[in-house]
Amino acid sequence: MIRSFSSDDLVHRGKHSTIIRGNGLEQPAICIKVLNQEFPDSDESWYLENEFDFTGNTSCKVIRKALRQTKTENHPSIVFEYIEGADLGQALVSHDRFSVHELLNLAIELAAAVAALHKENIIHNSICPGNIIISKNDEVVFIDFQVAARNSLKLE
Repeated sequence: MIRSFSSDDLVHRGKHSTIIRGNGLEQPAICIKVLNQEFPDSDESWYLENEFDFTGNTSCKVIRKALRQTKTENHPSIVFEYIEGADLGQALVSHDRFSVHELLNLAIELAAAVAALHKENIIHNSICPGNIIISKNDEVVFIDFQVAARNSLKLE
């Protein structure tokens, strides 16, 4: 159990991990994905390693960047850049009503973001509204690359 953060810093709590917003002192702003178990099983450890492999060394603009692997209160964790915004599901619910024009623009941005991943030969394998962040600048950013894979096929 992670104890050293306030409820105001909680971004997401899932079955296997917790996302915590970093203190406002670090630049750029950060968030930390912490495994809930201090001694995770091999699958959970593999998922965290896989996510770091895909997000730690990428220049793809639609991927939230990992800054480093670390331990948080003895729990394996990854420090990520913090993306100010909302996940796609939250954005759709919180926005009273999107115009047809806004929805079409969002669809175009989403398609372009998926194309950018595929251009890098990355298959996300878990695209859903909760894994898509719409930033304050209306940019599409993918998160949660635990089950991502590389496409080894060469398209011509």
